[in-house]
Amino acid sequence: MMGMTDKQFDAHNKILLRIYEDTRKEIEELTGGKKSEKLEILIKDTEDSLNRPY
Repeated sequence: MMGMTDKQFDAHNKILLRIYEDTRKEIEELTGGKKSEKLEILIKDTEDSLNRPY
C-alpha cells in the first residue's frame, strides 16, 4: 500500500483547514462569537503541519 506524497498531504491539509475555518465562522455566527477550543486546536495543528519545513 502506498502513502501520500508530501504535496498530496499538504493539499489534503489545505482542504481540512478550509473546512475548519468555515466551521469556525458558522459556530461564531450561531453562538454570538463564542469559539470552540477543540476546533481552534485542530486549526492550529493543521496550520503548523502546513508550515513545517521539508
